[in-house]
Order: sequence, then C-alpha cells, then structure tokens
Amino acid sequence: MRCQWLAVCGLFTACGSPPPPEAQVSGEAVAPTPAPEDSLALRTPDGVEVWFVAGRMAQDSAGRECRERSLEIRDGSGRRGVPLLYTREAPTVLDDSSVQARIFNHCAPGERYRISLRTGRPTPLQPR
Repeated sequence: MRCQWLAVCGLFTACGSPPPPEAQVSGEAVAPTPAPEDSLALRTPDGVEVWFVAGRMAQDSAGRECRERSLEIRDGSGRRGVPLLYTREAPTVLDDSSVQARIFNHCAPGERYRISLRTGRPTPLQPR
C-alpha cells in the first residue's frame, strides 16, 4: 500500500503546473519584476523618517507601466504604514506633526493628503 501512495505522490509532483501563457509563447520563463528596496523619502527636523516601501505595479490609460509606492513612518517608537495611499512623489513636511503626499492611481496624480506622523492616517488636504 505504501508503494502505491509513493507512486501517486511522485506522479503529482512530476506533473507540476504549466508555465504562464507568456512563457509558452516565447519559450522562455518570464520572471516577475522584483519589488524595489525600501528607500528613505524624507527625514523631518525632529528625526522622524518617511520611507518608500513595497507598493504596486500600475498602468496608465495608454498601457504604460509604473510603480506606485506605499509609505511607512519610522521613528524611535516603531513603524507605521500609511494605509491606502500609493504615490510616485516624495512627501513634504507640512508642520511638526504631519507631512503631505500626493496620491497616484493608474500612474496619474490625484489629491494631496495630510499624513499624521503620529498615526500614519491620511486625510485629504482639500475635503470634497
């Protein structure tokens, strides 16, 4: 019985999954674009740092790709991600407790947001 089980497992392992369609057409494996490393976007006079982290690949209306990055606030108390805000521009200091950043969607710039350095929460600078 054990030999039969090993044979079945070996059969499934040998089959594997098919390559993605792009690789089947060209005959070469297509490697995903690696995510860029975290990079410092801004350091406030008080020493709080805002970093570009991970993010997502996006396409504009003409099909051109771009990378929209997430932001993370780092200081002596830890790290706080900025939720639901992807950008392509470095943030700027507004005051001692907040920075501003422009949101991007499909590679296009949108509204500017105030981001609390204490909580990481973004709020529109010009409410609708």
